[in-house]
Amino acid sequence: RAVTARDYEAIIPYIYDNIESVSAYGGEELTPPQYGKVFAAIKPKNSNYLSTFAKRQILEKLKSYSIAGIVTELVDLKYLNVETTSSIYYNSSYVGDVDALKTSVSNSLLEYSKTIDVNKFGGRFKFSKIVSLIDQSDPAIISNITKVKMVRNLKVNKNVYNQYELCFGNKFYSDPNGYNIKSTAFNVSGIDGNLYFSDIPESSNIGRLFIFKVLPQNQILIVKRNAGKVYYNTGEIIIDTISISNTQRDESIVEFEISPD
Repeated sequence: RAVTARDYEAIIPYIYDNIESVSAYGGEELTPPQYGKVFAAIKPKNSNYLSTFAKRQILEKLKSYSIAGIVTELVDLKYLNVETTSSIYYNSSYVGDVDALKTSVSNSLLEYSKTIDVNKFGGRFKFSKIVSLIDQSDPAIISNITKVKMVRNLKVNKNVYNQYELCFGNKFYSDPNGYNIKSTAFNVSGIDGNLYFSDIPESSNIGRLFIFKVLPQNQILIVKRNAGKVYYNTGEIIIDTISISNTQRDESIVEFEISPD
């Protein structure tokens, strides 16, 4: 029988085998609580999201295991992406083709990105492992300086007034001069040109989100000074009510990038 969240985590892979990882939690853990519900997030193999058909199949099969009075909901995953930028130092006497060296490093990182270290619920991105993998990619490599960025995609409802919340689950790096957060471009009706989000800290923990546009000669024009809040210690971005008419990225996505503390 499916009674606890762990029961669901064990049963779902048993009734549906195209699963890479699954996490379940009770509605009582949410704020506000939703009693009588169990939520399950499923990472399928070779794709990011479950299809609607697959969700229906799983929910139908779960009826044989669920206890009366408990409602099961399958929720889509929210991905936290990690981007690395590396300056790699190597002995040129041992390298005939620099492009081949780049490929070797890229392949090492690609293989790591497919492991359960980062693709399983409860997994952890390990910075020290990344640095070590780069150094070991080729005997010619002497050392590397690698920087890490966290990226979350915000899917917006176009031409609808909405508030948004992005949770990164990691403490943000906060430069007192601001511009810690970088976003891709978006548009708002009534304002010409591309707009961007960024921030200015008001204390060590809280910052103010603002909207700006880039003028000729890379001058900055702040369009809205109070567009939301940034909580650096908890890694949260709260966007005040806004109606976004278009996004530079496909699929109505505004990408947010920031460095972890």
